[in-house]
Amino acid sequence: MMETITYSLHGNNATSDQYYTHINAFSRIIHEKNSRQNALYINQYSRYFAEKKTEECMPKEIIYFEFLMMGVLWNTYIHKAIELNSLSGHVLKKMVFLREQNRFKGVIDFFRGIFGTAFLLKKRQQKEIEFSMEHFRQLIHWLKASGEFTYEAERIETWEEFMTCLPKRKAEKLLMRASTIGQWFKDESNHVIGKYTSHVNAFIRKNDEKMKWQEHRLFCTRSRVEYHLNMVGAEIMNRAFRENFLKTKEKRVLLPICMRAQSEACKAHKSQEGYRCTGCTEECSVRHITLLGRQHGFKVFIIPHASTAFSKLTGNDGQIGIVGIACVLNLVSGGYKAKALGFEPQCVLLDYCGCKKHWHEHGLTTSINLEGLKRILGVISDHQSNDKV
Repeated sequence: MMETITYSLHGNNATSDQYYTHINAFSRIIHEKNSRQNALYINQYSRYFAEKKTEECMPKEIIYFEFLMMGVLWNTYIHKAIELNSLSGHVLKKMVFLREQNRFKGVIDFFRGIFGTAFLLKKRQQKEIEFSMEHFRQLIHWLKASGEFTYEAERIETWEEFMTCLPKRKAEKLLMRASTIGQWFKDESNHVIGKYTSHVNAFIRKNDEKMKWQEHRLFCTRSRVEYHLNMVGAEIMNRAFRENFLKTKEKRVLLPICMRAQSEACKAHKSQEGYRCTGCTEECSVRHITLLGRQHGFKVFIIPHASTAFSKLTGNDGQIGIVGIACVLNLVSGGYKAKALGFEPQCVLLDYCGCKKHWHEHGLTTSINLEGLKRILGVISDHQSNDKV
């Protein structure tokens, strides 16, 4: 059985088939509960932006998810957010901007590691935090400064704009309701899908101090509830964006380098849009998916890092469909990023994480549920047998 580092979609099973059944059912339960309890706020938010016509309205199911996401991120990071002073936050945001421009990446990551540990991850005694717009803005400031939540912060910022137009007490009540469903989600997700993330806390305890002063410390020590949020978010995004994805003229699959059978000896060649497989290793999953792409008319690219996934691509106003293959913590941000750049996104989760940079000293070759990828691309029917690569 493959070593589990933080999460495994196999749980106690030989494949990830059961996970997809569980997450589909659980995501629908969450949406139904959110709809019953918070429809008033979601409908007001939708009307506000429909009347303004300043941006494309997200599907209703995504808006409900954002309400949940807002609550989870508030509960998880508000204590850290109120400790971040304005100057340090602006310095960190500038570093994030320069890194996204691929300027001085190594140097910036070095200083982000120092600043992140010193200012983003201050540990303070837990205390009651008032639900206020001031604190909400501090949370958004912290999320942007972290560099890990750029696109989530942009979406939450639209809620801040909407809430600014509400009476003070009503805005505070909205925050409280988001926090409440966020706490319910934390408890319920541990019970329903917690078996897939049972190693997260042990990994954090073992590695938190080792990662001190490193730029990926925040990413690698994110909590179980954030894994669960991304799992549910990926399922909801796939449903909400699927119709537009199927209408696109071109489909592309983006694979992470950790799926290669030979990480160092891989003979993939570099192209403008990413690395292309040359088929150097017969048993390699990347080769298998590339051959599948040739048979069914979709392109396959190998992407060195999640942050570079779309750096050389343009979305052509929704004419290109993207299937991103990624570990759990990159799913929601990747979906929002693809959408913001004009792509129509879908995603497939890696069955487990294993890259050398973040998760494993030597690196593990990762895999996916191939049937899930085929179904998303429309090259297999729902009743056909499952497979894995």
